[in-house]
Amino acid sequence: MVRSMAGTNNTTAEAATPAASSPTAEELLANDRAVIDFASGDEDDEVEEDEEDEAEEGGERPAKRQRQEPPANDTSKQVEVPRKATFTRADKINKTIMKVTGNDDSGFSMFDTSSSYPMMMVYKKEIAASRKLLTAKKPQDAFCIAMAAYLSMQDYDVWYHDTEDPRGVELVFTAYYKLWNDIFKSDDATLGLKGRDVLINVLSKFGNDVKDDHEYNFPWFAKA
Repeated sequence: MVRSMAGTNNTTAEAATPAASSPTAEELLANDRAVIDFASGDEDDEVEEDEEDEAEEGGERPAKRQRQEPPANDTSKQVEVPRKATFTRADKINKTIMKVTGNDDSGFSMFDTSSSYPMMMVYKKEIAASRKLLTAKKPQDAFCIAMAAYLSMQDYDVWYHDTEDPRGVELVFTAYYKLWNDIFKSDDATLGLKGRDVLINVLSKFGNDVKDDHEYNFPWFAKA
């Protein structure tokens, strides 16, 4: 958050310190920060379904969340994270997903039930990598991988929607949310996170939707 600094003791209304404002896109980029806006998530279900239909017809789905645009005026559903570490990892994960499912970068991609298992293996490796960094006392690095995994897991959702291995889905989600439990033991400054409550709500909705799909129960992470 950018704050104006007062360099005078003048107490007139005209000289009052301006209210804190959201960082601009340029400021975010300069500070290696990114805002992910989840505000449209509850309102654009039909749009996302259209995107999924288009993806089935051909073309890799783009990331759903904003990366470069300036933050919207409503910051109630925004999360600020380290830019490079998060999105470089997300791009790497998505490229791996393309590879293990027999897709390429030509702009045309196809997923079916057989795609689920190799995709799960990719996400399991990302969870393990994040867990390893957490054990090594590198919570921000662990956070960025977990965040990148979320961006991919919810974007390429065929891995849990169209699967013959619901038990495998359960195990991935259980490990994933145990990981988040431990990540959230670190404070926001350590993680490089702004918008903890927003992120917890987003992760909770994501997991609950999957749980409802598969009708199973697993230990849930609690709001710290």
